[in-house]
Amino acid sequence: MSIHRIGFGFLLPSAIALSLLTPSNYALGQGKADRSQKTAVVCTRDRADRAKEADAKIARQIRISVQKPDRLTHLGSFQVEIEFPQQTNVASQGFGVIVGISENATIENSDDVLVTPRGQSIGYALTTDTLKEMQRASVQFSSQTPDGPKTTWDKSKVRFSVRVWGGDSVRISWVTTGGFTTRGSMSECPAQDLTEIVHSSISVFPEPIEQSISALTCSEEERVLRDLAGHVTVTLSPPSAPRVGQAISVLWSQTEKRFPNSRPTYIVFSLPDDVRFEGQNLIALPKKTRAPASITFEGDHLRAFVPLHSIGSPVQGEFKIKPTKSGYLRGEYAIVTKAKCG
Repeated sequence: MSIHRIGFGFLLPSAIALSLLTPSNYALGQGKADRSQKTAVVCTRDRADRAKEADAKIARQIRISVQKPDRLTHLGSFQVEIEFPQQTNVASQGFGVIVGISENATIENSDDVLVTPRGQSIGYALTTDTLKEMQRASVQFSSQTPDGPKTTWDKSKVRFSVRVWGGDSVRISWVTTGGFTTRGSMSECPAQDLTEIVHSSISVFPEPIEQSISALTCSEEERVLRDLAGHVTVTLSPPSAPRVGQAISVLWSQTEKRFPNSRPTYIVFSLPDDVRFEGQNLIALPKKTRAPASITFEGDHLRAFVPLHSIGSPVQGEFKIKPTKSGYLRGEYAIVTKAKCG
């Protein structure tokens, strides 16, 4: 269902065509924490037990605080804070804290912690593979600093956010590790779990709009979706003297009044074949290609789809249209949704 439709056009004088640019996809690589591999000396059970016993009391004083909101909804977030006590009498090399999060959430604002996907080893000397079945945020407090254990960034307190995408609840588990010892420059006893694993969970509720829209009639739903479409803006900014190969900038935005995830909604741009798209957060499709949610709007033309409903999608963005042929460039865009009744 097209709920908002606009046409546009630009005159492009002849010029030498630039080389064609294809739609770009960008992926951010995630780094790993590596540590030098050294031949370990023998760790005796007595040495390991003494290291664990010495650090366990301090480990229990490390504060892991989950700041639960009164009502957590889909796309909502909460914070986790980890604080090391003011303590300098540490027998081992330091401590680690591992916080596991269920897969229906994402760890954000995590500059102070190492985020490790499910199934992968963390790679820190002061941590273990506990909670490996979950995605994890981990931090280690090294005792090598002169004023007590601190992180690599010289902090005794760190925090990160967790954003929930779906499900009825999000699970959180954590454990404190340590007992890692060295003899000279060689590793001796590996890290151990110093505390029992703590398990917690937070109930997650659907977004209010998801709950309300499911009870509406088709005409009522259409009115709601058209109202949401009215909060979407699109601005096309061509060069002052458009020419072949010069980019036309497209800026789009929506307010915090987002489309419900259960109603796939896109800004769909329809253009001739002799243009190329450049940017992020859009899907470029050749003509007569099946589109997301089987949307047929302008299916006989080259199209670019910008999602407005997807969990985690941005509320604003920019991409570029690059024409490769002189003449009148004609196109249009519309906000198209897959409503309950079509």
